[in-house]
Amino acid sequence: MESISIVTSSNIEPVRSRLYREFSLLQDEGILFKIDERQTGEMIFFGCRLIPAGKTPAGDTDKILRYYVASAIADLIVNDFQLGLLPKILKSHYANFTEEEKQQIVARAGQLLTRNVETGEEDLLQLINRRNQILYKVVDYLNTSNKLIIEGFVRFWLKDYFQELCEAVDRAVDGFVVDREYQEFIRLLKHFVAIQEPKADEVHVIVRASGLFRLLDRDRRVVDNEYLEGFVFDLVQNQMDYDDLLVSALITIAPRKIVLHFRKKREVAQTIVNVFEERVEFCPGCQFCEVEQGTDSPLWRRR
Repeated sequence: MESISIVTSSNIEPVRSRLYREFSLLQDEGILFKIDERQTGEMIFFGCRLIPAGKTPAGDTDKILRYYVASAIADLIVNDFQLGLLPKILKSHYANFTEEEKQQIVARAGQLLTRNVETGEEDLLQLINRRNQILYKVVDYLNTSNKLIIEGFVRFWLKDYFQELCEAVDRAVDGFVVDREYQEFIRLLKHFVAIQEPKADEVHVIVRASGLFRLLDRDRRVVDNEYLEGFVFDLVQNQMDYDDLLVSALITIAPRKIVLHFRKKREVAQTIVNVFEERVEFCPGCQFCEVEQGTDSPLWRRR
């Protein structure tokens, strides 16, 4: 009977448990299995072979052995070894992060590998496809060799998969840096708000579908232009977008209370909440909220 050796220097217990788990599925079919272990230096060798029952042809048993070993290895790579590979890739490409930051980046990279790029939701089909692609490559490899070193196999035989891990780490680093810069920016804005003398007790923010906004006071009158001088110039000269202009205007006014008349899912809404915190409220719905849907109401006129 054919024997296959699985070799590893890490994740030894997961390798052992997954091999036993896979082969135990064959016991109901009357096919017994045996796994021998031996250690050479830091390497652990798992010798796997099947003991067929009845008149099962040796060739069929060998195919079954290769498939079940490949299934265990595929599960190991996507569930166990991947977690160990991401920190190593990060360490080899990026050296200027603290241990806490590295943990956050690795966690982010792991999420990127399990989620749909467009929706951000967990993509079970993507996970199954990745696992099956690895399974097929392991089977092909075992058709020509009866010894597989897991770490080397991932690095040299699963180049596309390894590249996918590297790209996930790169994207995770980029996202982490952007988020860190955003948080530093928010802290700076919060400081400006804290030292700013409020120029209004209450400001209502109304945004149209085009992105244009108006600021109204507690009596629903347009906020005096004296507080907003220069912002239109900045919008043109410095290529500020309307969201940046809105945040800048609110910081200039520093109102004690801000009422947002648009949905929470707008990106600028989260920025305003992060900067002004408990000063912000969302309107549950009124005639001003209709403006966001594109209604060009007379309410826009100065009274």
